[in-house]
Amino acid sequence: MSGISALLDTNVFIAARSPDERHYLTSKAVLDGADEGRFTAVISTVTLIEVGVGYLRAGTAELRKQFMHHVQTSPNFRVVPVDVAVADAAAIVRHESSLKLPDAVLVATARQEQASWLVTHDDRISKLVKNPGVISTDRFLREISSHPR
Repeated sequence: MSGISALLDTNVFIAARSPDERHYLTSKAVLDGADEGRFTAVISTVTLIEVGVGYLRAGTAELRKQFMHHVQTSPNFRVVPVDVAVADAAAIVRHESSLKLPDAVLVATARQEQASWLVTHDDRISKLVKNPGVISTDRFLREISSHPR
């Protein structure tokens, strides 16, 4: 596995399971890259909640179970809980940037885990956050393709 780590925003997971989404192909390729060990995918427990709710609302509870099992057992995914340090850092991020609370938690988690990138389709995050580097799925794919396996 390379030394690259990236916190993946919830919208990457959502787009990757929806072929009609604009970012479907690049989001799916990012998740495939994690499965192949091209980088370590950092995931906040907030993302697990948001993705899990999506599966439940779609009536696909079995897919939710498969997703949860996969991210917990894959060596290329690192699930990070919201602990006191992340909560405190998220409060600061939210105060300084006016991001919504879930997005502030993702930024704080990426910083705590020293992720190389925060991969998202949310332009608001990229406008308000400079550390870690915020990058789209297509740009991230170019980034990891330039690093040897």
